[in-house]
Amino acid sequence: MAINTSQTADCNKVIITVTNPQPTASHEVVVTGPKGSVNYIFPGGLDNIRIVTIEEAGGGNGVFVIDHIVDGEIYAKTAVLMACDVLCCIAHKIEELLDCDCDCNKCSPHFVEAQKIFLLLKVAESELATVDTEGTIDQIQAVIDNAKRKYLTAQDMCAGHCGCNC
Repeated sequence: MAINTSQTADCNKVIITVTNPQPTASHEVVVTGPKGSVNYIFPGGLDNIRIVTIEEAGGGNGVFVIDHIVDGEIYAKTAVLMACDVLCCIAHKIEELLDCDCDCNKCSPHFVEAQKIFLLLKVAESELATVDTEGTIDQIQAVIDNAKRKYLTAQDMCAGHCGCNC
């Protein structure tokens, strides 16, 4: 059994595939986002593919955790990052830099801020890409929590805060 996820580029849907689910077990998938959750039950045996809209899971942006529960126990855990808000923020900051008619020294702090936000987002995405079913559920959750922290810092910086608790 394995759980695989992907997401649409518009940050509106998560595609969840559970391959080779045990035929005699009960199966449930729970998708938990920053503002809510959604679950569905499916029979074992055949591969199960489900498209879950972000609105079904409460909406918003951030880390969405997907748990595959077999016979009442978490069997596998993964996550996806829906970060269209931060991507739009980065695009806006870069657009401002393109229009900058001042000398490089005046504009460089804006560029550095955009770089930091971009790097935080990419590291969070990379960490979530390493989440697999080889680790324990607790180890996987620790990676998810760490990625979530990076995303929230990037989001905070986009909101005009320094992102350093200062």
